[in-house]
Amino acid sequence: MADLEVLDDFQEKLRADLGLSDAPIDVAALLNMTGVVARQVVRPGAPIASYIVGMLAGAAWARGEDGQAALHDALAKTVEVATNWE
Repeated sequence: MADLEVLDDFQEKLRADLGLSDAPIDVAALLNMTGVVARQVVRPGAPIASYIVGMLAGAAWARGEDGQAALHDALAKTVEVATNWE
């Protein structure tokens, strides 16, 4: 099984086991964001950024807002901040 298939199976199982099957997720965009943060800022910043983005998207989703839009907005802002990091 290819790595991305394993990752997809893992995230689906994890979300189901945590009761978040309907939560918004964009694996490719998350992987892109973590790669940018790891390269442009510092490698350990990637999971921290993922946590912050996830909290924001999850909070929006829990309030009944468009969690997918919140996720993408947060990902875009995180990539922008990391890209411009000095």
